[in-house]
Amino acid sequence: MFQYSKISLAPLYRAKLDLDLDPQAERFSILDRNTMTTLYTGKADRSVIHLNNNFTSGGNLMVMILDDNRTFNAAVIDGVDGQIFDVANT
Repeated sequence: MFQYSKISLAPLYRAKLDLDLDPQAERFSILDRNTMTTLYTGKADRSVIHLNNNFTSGGNLMVMILDDNRTFNAAVIDGVDGQIFDVANT
């Protein structure tokens, strides 16, 4: 018979964004507000993104949503922070 035990790993902290996107959105991008660097771009069916832990405070993220057929204007949410999250011990 086998026994399993949970191994505690050293904490690995990341910024967790749990997004509640508009149902009309088909794609979204996450940008670093300070450098305008695109950190993530993908389809709007994904709602949880993990980023570097320096995005947990300071409001340095922008989230932009768009639809592919251009029926609606793009929308941008500025000053977003991620939640601090330990990905190693989850």
